[in-house]
Order: sequence, then structure tokens, then C-alpha cells
Amino acid sequence: MKLKLKDIPGLVRNLTKEQRKIIYIALIVFAFFFLLWVTIYVPQSEKLVIIKANIADTERQIEQIMSVARGRDLANVAKELKISSDKIISKFPVGEDIVVAKLTDAAENTAKLMVNDITPATRQSLLGKIPGFELDELLLNMSITGEYKGIVEFLRMLLGDFPVFLRIKELSISGKGEGKSQLDCDIQLSAYLIKKR
Repeated sequence: MKLKLKDIPGLVRNLTKEQRKIIYIALIVFAFFFLLWVTIYVPQSEKLVIIKANIADTERQIEQIMSVARGRDLANVAKELKISSDKIISKFPVGEDIVVAKLTDAAENTAKLMVNDITPATRQSLLGKIPGFELDELLLNMSITGEYKGIVEFLRMLLGDFPVFLRIKELSISGKGEGKSQLDCDIQLSAYLIKKR
């Protein structure tokens, strides 16, 4: 039996209400995951590339400043260089407790969410990624509860100019309560920790 395009409306009419509901729900779930992928995963991957480029650019600027500094006061050149590199390095904390504290503060105080749990899962060394530094990727599992608006605000903070460089790996949201005004959100994310060699 060959299915022709003109036969599809007749097939849809022959479906029961329950079958139509299942199809509509499946389409909504697919659209939701597609939007998450487009709005969260892709920008986070691009953010990591941008930070690596910023670090490489800062190193190039250091070399340029040193070559230009012959006629200027070396103390001023060193001060400018330190400020520039400190801005980038400040996004990479030294310990996981700093990451947990920043996430908790942002969720509870800024987005007015309840933090159920933040658990560091694994810590993996990323060798050779940034010259002169040891970089570790820390996987965290975070569980929060709150209203839709607060969760969206919190996710925007994580994707925006959050004081720690993070990458969201997985995200799941489910309703809670009769009217589902409270949502449970489970997030798996990576934070990057750094220390000088």
C-alpha cells in the first residue's frame, strides 16, 4: 500500500482523540527539546570557543605590549596586562566550593528558586588546553524548584555573564503540584577550575 500526500488528512480524521493527543504531545515534546538544543547547547559550545580565543588573544596582546613597552614604564604595562588576564582567569575559580556558592546564591537570591541539591559528580583534567595552567572540568548535578519565570531567569544568568564559566550539558523540567505552578528542574553542567602550574 502506497501512502500519498493527499491521503494524510483522511488518516488524521480516522484517528481517535487519544491518538491525536499522543501525536500532539509528541510534537510539543520534540519542539521543546529542539528549542533547548538550539538555545542552550549550541550557545554554550560557542562560548567555550570564544573564551579560548580570548585567552589566546590576551597572550598575543602580552607579546605586543612587551614589544611596545620599550618606551613606556614597564610597571604600567605589567599592570594593564595583569588586569586583562585577571578578567579572564576570574571566570575560572580554584575550588568547587566557589562554584557551588555562586550557583546557590544566583538561584536562591537572584532568581528566588529553592535549591534542592548541588552535587559535584566527577572532576576531569583537561591537559594542555591553556598553557601555564592546569584546567579541570567539574561535572555538577543541580536540582532546583520554582516558578517558570524564576527558572528561565536563572538559565539566562547561566548562559549570560555568569561569574563562573559554565556549560549546561543536560536539562530536564517537570511540573509539580496540582496546577503545576511549581516546576522541578534538574541540570547537569560543567564548571571549569583552574590553577597555575
